[in-house]
Amino acid sequence: MEDLLAQERVAEQHVYGLLKDPSAPLGILLQGYDTYRQLCQANILADFASAEKREAKLWQAHTEGRKFFSRNLKNLRKAESEQPVAIRSLIKLFLTFLKDSEKFYRGYIHALSETFGGIPELEAIAQSVKTPNNGGTSESSPAVAAPKLRVAVLGSCHQALIYLGDLSRYRASDKLDKEPKYGPALGYYGLACTIQPASGLGYHQQAVIALEQKDHLRAAYNLYRAIVVENPHPNAMNNLKLEFEKVSSAFKKGELIPMGSSKDPQAPRRVLEGWFVRMHGLCFAGEQFKGHDELENELLGHLAAIVKQPALNVDSTLMRMVVVNLAAHTTVNWQMAFFWFLRLNLRTYTRLLDIFNSGLSVLRDSDEIPEEPVEKLTPALRRILPLLRLYSAWLSSNVHIIAGLAEDDALSVYIDDLWRAYSRAVAAVADDQIFGIWTLEEYRAEYMLEEDADVLGFKPLQNEWTKIWRNWYDKASGTLKPKFSDAHIARMLPEEEMLARLMGLLDDGLHLAHDVDEAPISLLGTKVHYGQPPEEDVAAFEKAQQDLKDKPWPKPKPLSYAAAAAKSRARQAQKQASIQASTPAKAANGPPASSAHSRQAQLSRMVDELLDEEEGNNPVTPPQQHALHPAVVPDGDSYMNGTNSMGGTYYGGSDFANVPSYQPKLPSTSLPRSPRAAGAAATTPSAFHTPKGAVAPSSLERMQSVSTIWNKMAANAAPTSPSFPSGLPTGTLSSPAQIRQQGHSRGNSASSIRSRNSQNAPMGDSWSSLGSAPGVQASHVPNDGYSRFSASGDMASPLLFGAGNNMWSTSNSSFRNISPPNGQGG
Repeated sequence: MEDLLAQERVAEQHVYGLLKDPSAPLGILLQGYDTYRQLCQANILADFASAEKREAKLWQAHTEGRKFFSRNLKNLRKAESEQPVAIRSLIKLFLTFLKDSEKFYRGYIHALSETFGGIPELEAIAQSVKTPNNGGTSESSPAVAAPKLRVAVLGSCHQALIYLGDLSRYRASDKLDKEPKYGPALGYYGLACTIQPASGLGYHQQAVIALEQKDHLRAAYNLYRAIVVENPHPNAMNNLKLEFEKVSSAFKKGELIPMGSSKDPQAPRRVLEGWFVRMHGLCFAGEQFKGHDELENELLGHLAAIVKQPALNVDSTLMRMVVVNLAAHTTVNWQMAFFWFLRLNLRTYTRLLDIFNSGLSVLRDSDEIPEEPVEKLTPALRRILPLLRLYSAWLSSNVHIIAGLAEDDALSVYIDDLWRAYSRAVAAVADDQIFGIWTLEEYRAEYMLEEDADVLGFKPLQNEWTKIWRNWYDKASGTLKPKFSDAHIARMLPEEEMLARLMGLLDDGLHLAHDVDEAPISLLGTKVHYGQPPEEDVAAFEKAQQDLKDKPWPKPKPLSYAAAAAKSRARQAQKQASIQASTPAKAANGPPASSAHSRQAQLSRMVDELLDEEEGNNPVTPPQQHALHPAVVPDGDSYMNGTNSMGGTYYGGSDFANVPSYQPKLPSTSLPRSPRAAGAAATTPSAFHTPKGAVAPSSLERMQSVSTIWNKMAANAAPTSPSFPSGLPTGTLSSPAQIRQQGHSRGNSASSIRSRNSQNAPMGDSWSSLGSAPGVQASHVPNDGYSRFSASGDMASPLLFGAGNNMWSTSNSSFRNISPPNGQGG
């Protein structure tokens, strides 16, 4: 062991010596790196307690190597016409350096899987990794890792995925390939987000790419995601502020929003994105500004119009907008910003509910209502259902805040509009003429849908009382549900998943109406009312109850097993026909995700497509989670960040570390409950309940204005009830400018990615990941305004947002906003 340690130190010093020697052949330098890598890996696996420190030192050497090649290539390119042969030669060696580094980190993940067993997430990644020296898993079964060691190993794998993403990004940023592609980098970063949903590092790295491509919505989305997690990225908040400054500059130059007629079919989407980031940039500043109402109305008008245009590719755009809205509401530093973002969420949610209610009203008034529930969903309804699902979770988590502000003069009208639209929507879904409780009961999802999996660990859907969004968990066992992309999951048809979303909305609505005093909606039978139900409805309900008592229950009709079997066969045939009909469209991406046995074929095919021709079967990207929603796309991004499931339990943060893993179980064969039996079932709302008042008396006493609640928080007075939020930003409506002088840099966040040592480690790559050698001084400060040094000076701010070479060059290949058919992120 001591001999290996000594050899590693010598190899490290040799590499740094070659980097400083201009006469050293580059071939010798590449050999030196290869020797250092292998010795470092051997020592890590022999003594895993030293893994974090050794990984950081090794990555620091790689970033120094990247700087070396990049600097020399930049100098040669200044006189490109005079030295074309030298440039081609250096590019080839630079690519060899990056490819060798990628192969090493892929092999490192494989070695982790062979050494430490019983980690499904790690095993799933390793199965997709093929290296020249090891094309499969080890024949000997490794010992099952202890819980603490498991967490450390997953953290090491997470960091290796970030390094792989950085290496892939360098190839595109330095224009080393004929067609620079950011897809592999985005895929690695996205997979890192999935393995560690409580870490903001993967999201921050995706923001780096979005910023390089000047995609302001994706940049804001990923920076917010890097903030609203258990372990936020320490520089994300400051970088978000700087990004909004660039948004303001782009708007003043006329570059933010496309003007005039355009032949681009996606121009409406770009206009919507432009107005959206403009609105958020102004609200983020926490100041009153002229034209706020007009800008908000303009944004909501574009939103309503674009939702109704099925030809536009906007599903991922809409999802990012909703997630940014929800995140902004919980991350503000000024009282006025909190007010603006809460109002924006109230109005956006109401507008989406209005579109939903309008679609159902047209259906109700139609002469012929389709018999099959899936036929009742229009393209617009399908598009907004995932958005409504997230907003429904937000409402459940923030009902106490909304109730506490219901009497505020500036917000009361918007809160009233929201509850009216919400009660109409829940009542319409529960209406038997449209969908109905007993129809939708058949379509409960036993796994996380795409939007559920994407926001795993998303703090705006948690609060002090609910702790966690219940749709992440299996109600019976209390374990995390499997994800839609897990290998053993047979997914419902897309239409059935849409009905499952409706069932989820109905569950949330009935829960708020019956069990939450702060919600001013009530449940009368199976009907939902805003406030107290009308007297005539109460009388009709009581009469119906009496009639049920007076009349004997009819004898049940004998069950026709032949008819039941025929119906079952018809449904299976319909599912099979749908799958076969979609096969041609999916052929390019692989077989349907519901085929568990084809999972490995999908992973291998996806890896092979991202390889260079000369690399053979060496993998370059993580596995894909769904045939329609690849984790990695050429020069693009996935539908939503963090949806590439690797199975098993997530150990990224305190909210998930102690949750038992999901255990696959056989599908339930129970028949849907009848209305008569519903009252006895704990999992289904009773068909008859005593009406709940609009707001409980205790809630009425708690309703106060924005200023009162804010000042209460500023005075550090403990809230007396759940109607008052805890931890709101302090300040007053009259003094945002004074508060701003205090600053809000998060550069020294103690809860950052891995350890304080790694936080304090500046990277050779100004956009590289956290985790380099501790205590190394930053070599330069970026000149583009991003990631400056923090106020206290102990965090090197070139972290990830540094200048580098051509970092803001407009000649970079533009990002294609690729979105899958049924609508989610980064």
